[in-house]
Order: sequence, then C-alpha cells, then structure tokens
Amino acid sequence: MGKILGYAGLSIAGAGAYLGGHLSYQQGAQMNHGSSEVLRLPEDWAEVGEVAALPEGKPTVRTIGDVRVLLYRLGNEVTAMVERCGHQGGPLGEGDVVGSGEEACVVCPWHGSTFRLKDGLVVHGPAGGDQPTLRTRICDGVLSIATP
Repeated sequence: MGKILGYAGLSIAGAGAYLGGHLSYQQGAQMNHGSSEVLRLPEDWAEVGEVAALPEGKPTVRTIGDVRVLLYRLGNEVTAMVERCGHQGGPLGEGDVVGSGEEACVVCPWHGSTFRLKDGLVVHGPAGGDQPTLRTRICDGVLSIATP
C-alpha cells in the first residue's frame, strides 16, 4: 500500500510540474512582459522633452533608446510607464482611455487589461500584475525619467 501511495503522490507531483511548466514557459502566465523593458532603460535621468509639448489628459508615447514609454500629463504632473503591456506585450499607446483625471485608465487593445495611468495599478485583468512605472522629474519645463 505504501508503494502505491508513493507512486500516486509522485504521479500527482509530476502532473503538477508539467502543468506549471506549460503555464510558465508555453503560455507565459503571470509573467510581466513590461518588466524586461525597464532593464533596457538608462539608470540615470534621461530627458524626454518639453512638458508643454505633452497634451493635457491624453497619453503620449515617446521612445528612449529603443524602449517606448507612455506619458500622461495631468496639470503640472507627468506620470510615465512602460508602453508595452505587461500581460502579452500589447501597445498601450494604441489603447483607449477610460475615465478622467486621477482615475483615468488605459485599456490594452489586445486583451483588455486596464491600468490606471497615475500609478500603473491593474484595474481589470487579464493582466496579473501592475504595469511598471518610472520616476519623473521636471526641471525648467523639461521632463526627465529614470528607472524606479
């Protein structure tokens, strides 16, 4: 009886390992595609451009190196996040904006994941994690961003 239970436990553990590997490596489940983009940004501050050139309350995409960054200006504050959706790598810059002000969110055009523009918080899945955000600063009207 002990051998039978041992083999049964081993079979269940093997099936769980197979399923976990399939979800992780084949399906990319709970993997944040945007995190790898942060590693390709410079560690020091990088100038993006004039704050006055950014439209008020509307997302804008800029490129730093080869990484696309989604910028959102609300008054004198600008937030920045990786433009590549953390769920499946969709282009958030092409997504719709829902809500307004501090609660404005961008919806990924590929799968409908919704992220708050203010802080990258996932509001609606299928994304399992928040969108990576970047530090911002404004000096003499010029916006700069840096990795978190």
